[in-house]
Parts: sequence; C-alpha cells; structure tokens
Amino acid sequence: DADDTVRARPGLQEARRAPRPWSTGRGDRLGPSRSHPAPSGHMNTAKALGSRGRNGQAAGMSLAAAARQLGLDPTELGPEASELWARLDRLARDDPEAYQKFVLRQAQEARDGPPKRRGFRPRPGRAVLTQVANGAKQKVVVNICAFEGIEPPVDAAGKPVSGEARANTSGLNIPLAVGEPRPAVLPDGAEVTAVDAVFNPWVVAQSLEFSGFNSQIVELALTWTEQEMRGKLSRQYEELADAYVGFDKLPSNEKAPHFFQVQQDGVEEAGLGGG
Repeated sequence: DADDTVRARPGLQEARRAPRPWSTGRGDRLGPSRSHPAPSGHMNTAKALGSRGRNGQAAGMSLAAAARQLGLDPTELGPEASELWARLDRLARDDPEAYQKFVLRQAQEARDGPPKRRGFRPRPGRAVLTQVANGAKQKVVVNICAFEGIEPPVDAAGKPVSGEARANTSGLNIPLAVGEPRPAVLPDGAEVTAVDAVFNPWVVAQSLEFSGFNSQIVELALTWTEQEMRGKLSRQYEELADAYVGFDKLPSNEKAPHFFQVQQDGVEEAGLGGG
C-alpha cells in the first residue's frame, strides 16, 4: 500500500465544501469511481473476445457457444452478460477499430492483472463515538487520522503552519479528506458506521496535545462527516480507548487502517502508489 503524496483541496472550518472521498462524476470529489458489476459467471473477457476473431463476428459465435468454449455453463450467465455480448456485437459491426482497441485493452489487462488501487492507509490518531441525531440511534465512529500527503493548514496570510505548537485552530484554514462511511464493529460487538477524517500529521499531533485544539478538530470532522452521511450527528460524543475502529483484515491476517482510495479527479497527485 502506498504512503506517497495526495494533496486534497482544503476543507475550511467555515461553512464551505470539504473534499469528498469518492467520485460520482463531479470534480469536487476524491476517490474511486463506482464500478459496474461484472456479468454473472465471471467470464474471462479477454478469452471470450478473442474467440470472436478480428472483426468480432467470427462464424457468428453466440454467447452460449463462447461460454462453452471457456468451460462455463451458459445457463449460469445472467442478463448482464447477454447485454454486454450484444453491445460488443454492435460495436464490432459499427466501429471495428474501436472494437479492436477494446479487445487489445482487455488482453493487456488479462496479462497484467487488475490495476492497482491508488490511495493510502492513514495513521490512526483517535476515535470518537457519536450517533445520528434523528432518533435512529445509529452509532457512528469518526476516526481522526493522519497522512503526510494532506497539505498543512495555512494562516490568514496563506502561509503554511507546521512545526510550531498551537493550542487552538483560530485563524487557520485546515485541509482534510473524509472517507466513505462503512460498517464496522466495536470491541464489545456493537455495530457502528465508521468514517475516516484525514488531516495533515501536524494537525493530529496538536489535537492529541491540546484539548482545545482537539475539540475544534473533532467539530470540523463531525461537520464534514455529516455531509457524507447526509444527516446530523450528535455532539455528545465519547473518545474511545482505541485510536481506530474499522480496520481492514489483510491476507496475512494482520490488521491495517482502512485503505483510503483516491483517483485523479479532484486531487493534485504526485507519486501516488497502489494498494
């Protein structure tokens, strides 16, 4: 997993838009674009397309015939697969050059494997437990996290602020990135919604050192978490003993902070790696 550089646009303490973590096609969001579900049966697209021949119409091969050639049961292929096959037929007929480019891209991805995710794993700072303030009693944990790629705060003159102790956030413009809400479980088994609010490490360090700075950072994190959850959160929160809730479980069975995935839209990137 990468720990390189992603500079999120600033989310101010004032009532202005914060960066968002996932893309819906709007330029003000960070994070992964939504992916479409794969056709049922998990067809090997590169092999299936190769079976069509160069013009996509080899012997008029049907989807069922291609599936049998790949050792799949045609009856297990859902309507999405049939629709995809029909669209490829139309593409091969109407624009053979675009079809060939598509086939070559699929073959390249089959050789190289799936593309690496672009993003980072933040460093835990502290976690606060609250709940949705609409009577639903939905518990929410906001993880205050650090990542070096988030730009440091700037003062009223636009000068970056870091390397100095500050007891409060007065006069600072504080960038942050807020992750996508996800299900998680507390150590006592209670189900919660977890959200990561990621700041420059200097901000988290001041938050851990000064109670006044901390209360203002938590308020900032709660405010932008509300934007992501589209609901009000109670300000009667509890700081948890655990610094982070909602770890990812790695293939090695070790735990790591949730992978914060980003994409180019809405991000100034420099050397983002994959996860």
